[in-house]
Amino acid sequence: VDLNLGCPQRRARENRFGSYLTDPVDWPLCAEIIRMSASHPDLTIPVTVKIRLQPTDEATIEFAQLLKAAGASLVAVHGRQRGSEERRRDGSADLGAI
Repeated sequence: VDLNLGCPQRRARENRFGSYLTDPVDWPLCAEIIRMSASHPDLTIPVTVKIRLQPTDEATIEFAQLLKAAGASLVAVHGRQRGSEERRRDGSADLGAI
């Protein structure tokens, strides 16, 4: 099971999913989704999650560690931030941050 918290598309913003669930106020909700999924007795496969870079490297590490502690078997980090509505996919990935 993969929780995609990396989607920056308009539909994700309009319906509050994808990268629009990665603001710090929503971190506890994301952790709870992972925790409930990973601990479900009928789920016998790993739970993984993809996130985008947060505004700082420290915030990215903190968020990734929270998700890992909640039970994610793997946390993949997309090399770009969510960006703005008009510039969701501009620029190169920040490999230094990865």
